[in-house]
Amino acid sequence: MAAPLKRVLLRMDGEDILEFVKSPAFEPEMLSLYSELELPDGSLKDYIIKAFEKLTVDQGMPPASDSWVMSNAVEPVVESCIGATNEQSVTQETFLAEFKKVAENAAQRLKEQPVIVAHSENTFDGSGIKRLLSNKFELDKTLDSALKTIPRDRHGKMSKEYLRVALDVLAPSAGLPPIGAVDQMDKVIQEASVRC
Repeated sequence: MAAPLKRVLLRMDGEDILEFVKSPAFEPEMLSLYSELELPDGSLKDYIIKAFEKLTVDQGMPPASDSWVMSNAVEPVVESCIGATNEQSVTQETFLAEFKKVAENAAQRLKEQPVIVAHSENTFDGSGIKRLLSNKFELDKTLDSALKTIPRDRHGKMSKEYLRVALDVLAPSAGLPPIGAVDQMDKVIQEASVRC
């Protein structure tokens, strides 16, 4: 059974992106994003616009893929903030400093002109696991199918390293995402497997 998909309307007023810019996660996330951008001859404006396209609603940015958001929230702010610095070579430091300045101005623009965004999110609250554990027949059937997929040594024993394979097989029945799909879930599973 899949996790419940919840649709929400979000009013994006710049608060979340400002919070992201001021958070300790900002610098490492933006440097990681910078390293993913492949713009060999790109200007600073190109880098910043591409970075805005990669930001998510969770980071406080309405989808820049929406033409209205791009033309009313991103491009005007980039144009007003990036002047002579557009011709400089784009280093990590330049990108980070200028992106921060542009993002703060974008937050101000969103405060003046908020955007309503329809957003879907999966909620993994453990209810699928509780449901699976409460039905012994379903649990036994699911565990049996998961165990059949795991390789065994010549003595019929399973290696602990195949635990992730079993979890991937169990995931749909327990209402969990596949391993690798949601970082937060991967961390929880990693912590649990270390304890075993």
